[in-house]
Amino acid sequence: MARKKVIDKDNPYGLTANQQEFCNQYINKYNATQAYLNAYDVTYNTAKNNGPKLLANTCIKKEIKRLKKKLNKDTFVDTKDLFIKYLKIAFSDIGDYIEWDYKIEKHRDMFGNVLKDENGEDRTYIKNFVKVKSSSKVDTSLVQEVSSGKDGFKIKLADKKQAFDYLEKHFKDLSGEEGEKFPFTLEEIKKATEMYRKLKDD
Repeated sequence: MARKKVIDKDNPYGLTANQQEFCNQYINKYNATQAYLNAYDVTYNTAKNNGPKLLANTCIKKEIKRLKKKLNKDTFVDTKDLFIKYLKIAFSDIGDYIEWDYKIEKHRDMFGNVLKDENGEDRTYIKNFVKVKSSSKVDTSLVQEVSSGKDGFKIKLADKKQAFDYLEKHFKDLSGEEGEKFPFTLEEIKKATEMYRKLKDD
């Protein structure tokens, strides 16, 4: 007589420790790349390639759905979760992630001496600079891409066009709700989506 298979109630789909951690990370961020990075400790490019693939795995999908239900959610990604995510994307500001400014610097020779112009005044120039804020101080779930190369540091936020399109299409899903969970009032959301639509049509 075959022995009955014992199913671990905390891991019913037989996932590895890394896969389980991926699921835990994903339901917090809804970002497959970031979830894979946190679960597997690999490079960004590897996570960007493997994260979405792992998310398509049937057992992974089932586990994410199970975890969502465990958190008293009824669907894989419920409407309010998705609405809040797109709301944050639509109103994201690059200024929350970087600071830029300029300062006046003096021209100096190879020995550090300040150079003078024909009137005897210090020769100056404008120096621009960009300061990137620590990832621990910002909402990284809104960042789509971060890279550093010969052209400097690059940060790309999630697509605002997609976010505004979603908000415009699904605005009625809120059913008139307003609450502390939403960082903007319904009137602000409505004005923003209408403004975006007009700009898009021009």
